[in-house]
Amino acid sequence: MQYHVRVNAATETIGGAESPPKSGKNTLLKVLLAFVVLAGWIWILNWLLCRYQHVSYWRWFLKNGSLISAAAAFFALVSDRFEDKGLLSLNPLRYAASCMATVAIFFMAVANNLGPRSANERSAVAELWDMWFGVIMDLLMALAMLGWFLVVAPGSYVLTMFTGAPARAELGGGGGKLFVKREGSLTRITEQPSTTAAPDGGIDLSFGSQAFALTNALNAIVLYIAEQVVAHAVKIASSH
Repeated sequence: MQYHVRVNAATETIGGAESPPKSGKNTLLKVLLAFVVLAGWIWILNWLLCRYQHVSYWRWFLKNGSLISAAAAFFALVSDRFEDKGLLSLNPLRYAASCMATVAIFFMAVANNLGPRSANERSAVAELWDMWFGVIMDLLMALAMLGWFLVVAPGSYVLTMFTGAPARAELGGGGGKLFVKREGSLTRITEQPSTTAAPDGGIDLSFGSQAFALTNALNAIVLYIAEQVVAHAVKIASSH
């Protein structure tokens, strides 16, 4: 089964049904509503953490965010299926939609991994071993993805409003791209407009080529520095 979504300037086509474009006023109201929902979401998480973990949401995020961002950056490096633009968007509606799409795609991948397999030359013991531990690992990954969506995603949006600026500037186009191409013992570096086709064999090293990985690496650095500053401030305050 396939789903197609096509959006253009005149109409929006979803599942074959067309609707007129939304006005700027309606879009602004939706964005404002999204900010209200986001604030309420963070408030609920803060209340739950304060009640059951005795720590505020932002203090928890500072403590664990560096590891979260580093893991996300690693996953982005080994996967080219992230919706970079949506996950780095300043628009909370687009960010939320991209988060939900990412989670949905991931769970579809898990379902596919748990699906029936065709006959192969592997032994029955190996098949049973991988089947059982595959289920356990898939369950752990599913729980981790669900936890990311429910707990981490709101804080990540606020953080990437700032740390995502370099990547968004590249993804927005209008600038240039940097390509590196090795020719024997020589390394050729080419800077050209983003609208120009990449040279044959050239490797794109501009920030937009690994936008999600770059932003999460910045997230890890910023959160580590913030955690150290807060810890130092608390230490000074407790000593007085």
